[in-house]
Amino acid sequence: MGDPQDLESLVQACFSSARDLHAKLTMVNRIGHGERFRLQHFDIPSLGTLVSDSLPLVRMMQNSTCAISRLPMEVMAHIFSFLIQPEADSNDFVFPLCRYPSSYDTLYDLMTLQQVCRLWRDIIQTLPSLWRIIVFPNRLDMIDYRAACKGPEADSDGDEASGDEEDIPELTTRVVKCFTRRSKSHPLFVYGTTFYGLEAIAEEASRFKHLQIAYDMAERDAQSLRPHLAKALSLLHQPAPQLETLDLNIVPRNNNWKTSMGGSPLPMLFSGETPRLRKLRLAGFAPWTGNNFHSLTHICVTGFSHFGMPPSDIRELFELLRHSPGLEELYLTHLMPWIHSGGDTTEYPIVNETTVIRPGGLRRIAVSDCYPWQFTHLFSRLRIPSGASLSLKNIVRNREKPSDTVDVFALYHDQFENLAELHSMAVFRGLTATVVGPHGAVRVSPKPYEEPMSSLYTLTKCPYLQNIQHLWLYGEGKVDRGKDPWYQVLSGMPVLRTIHVHRRTATDILHALTPGFADEPLTEPYCHAAVICRKLQGFFMLGPWDKDMAYPDLLRCAEIRFSHGYPFKQVRVKHLSLYEEPESPPDWSGAKLDALRSYVETVEFNVDCPLMELPPDVNTRNDDLYWPRWDDLN
Repeated sequence: MGDPQDLESLVQACFSSARDLHAKLTMVNRIGHGERFRLQHFDIPSLGTLVSDSLPLVRMMQNSTCAISRLPMEVMAHIFSFLIQPEADSNDFVFPLCRYPSSYDTLYDLMTLQQVCRLWRDIIQTLPSLWRIIVFPNRLDMIDYRAACKGPEADSDGDEASGDEEDIPELTTRVVKCFTRRSKSHPLFVYGTTFYGLEAIAEEASRFKHLQIAYDMAERDAQSLRPHLAKALSLLHQPAPQLETLDLNIVPRNNNWKTSMGGSPLPMLFSGETPRLRKLRLAGFAPWTGNNFHSLTHICVTGFSHFGMPPSDIRELFELLRHSPGLEELYLTHLMPWIHSGGDTTEYPIVNETTVIRPGGLRRIAVSDCYPWQFTHLFSRLRIPSGASLSLKNIVRNREKPSDTVDVFALYHDQFENLAELHSMAVFRGLTATVVGPHGAVRVSPKPYEEPMSSLYTLTKCPYLQNIQHLWLYGEGKVDRGKDPWYQVLSGMPVLRTIHVHRRTATDILHALTPGFADEPLTEPYCHAAVICRKLQGFFMLGPWDKDMAYPDLLRCAEIRFSHGYPFKQVRVKHLSLYEEPESPPDWSGAKLDALRSYVETVEFNVDCPLMELPPDVNTRNDDLYWPRWDDLN
């Protein structure tokens, strides 16, 4: 009945029949009702059912007259395609963290739109791209999954729910079959917080493009669930020629990686045939011997921190890196399974040029939650190319030898091509240090409970201090009086040109820069005759200050350095209020500024201070777990 004239004739006939039915029902109503309305041989409920079943068809005709229903189906399909969360597509996959698509939200949207009208339902159920993302359901999703999987083919294909008490494995199997059928030949993006469903989806491995399973495992359940985990993963034995991203993550309950549950061996997946695999994240799996992971561009490996677990072979980790010469990003956390001995750093690994791994395209590397001797072993075999940014996060220092954290840079200087010609450094509360140069950057942050004194002492041993030209100091980082190491730190910066003090007092810094400073009853290192930082030209202060804003210390430092022939060229001060209501800035007008100008060429008050310039790529695709923002100091 594609002919418009035939359609109009049918609609006209419906109108005539509807008018006739309405007229006859009206006449019946006039004849009698109540006790007078007695019919022995007619099934009145069936008449009501017939009329009720006709109403949706009438609404469909009414909806067809709407302007939106006259849009071509291709246009409607394009509009509905925006239901797909862009984070779920591997082209927009934010490695190493992927926002796990909420199955509840996705299916709620599908279910809601399918209930608008028959046309929309038909388009959605026949649009393969909407069904290419499969999220294994949990109990909260069961109702929405049942509703979303219903359709015209439900009776024949068994999509209808068997009952309210249907368990997750059975529901997951139905969901997978429904989605794989409706997605036709489209590549599949599979997500799960459970391994239920792998059996049903495994036969579709040839269509996998992205597979992510994050399983929340409590320590008490680790031993009993590990065999089931291995059995479930062993189902993935068919080749996956389209797979680009593989993310298998055993997540300890509440992300407590200090548990003793250890890791789980990873069986061979996909018969070792994943020619397009480029992004790999394995968390809690060791060893993975037998898997043919190669030509990767993104690697994220998380081990476990428990010493008592059986170790894996360190060669496993290095071979993974060696077989990925095009590596661009590398994230390593809890290296205990692979680098599990070496706490005695009296003997350091020797660099063997024939075994050094050289990923020339590496642009981002993060090592976190490990000991200095672990990344010492790592960097004895791994060369960081020019242009890369390096993050060492949550490093556990050796309290007996705190310089271990920076010793690696001195011991394996040639391994860090990205740290040549460093010129700028930022120190936050005496703990986190960020160093930047034309060839790359490095950020070092210890465990949160580290003492600033220990961290600053470590900083004095940094081999790159002598090249630093610009220094930013953020936050107080208080230490005991008489033990402030800033004189030692600044003495190691002979070419320093500017110091920027942000949101902290400048008194201790000015004392270290003032020759001959003595403040009873302090002794060394405060009382020193030599002028340090002889090329220092600019001193910048930004923050909330007391009434005088360290003015007496600044004036004294400027005067004495001027008298020694090493004056400041520029001093800039900017008051910053910590409160919503602006505070009255300190009064530096008149005589105070004139006194400073007697020793400083340029003095500026309440003028913005420059911020540290960072490589633009370090503040993209950030997350607290693997790659925090580097500009949180600014």
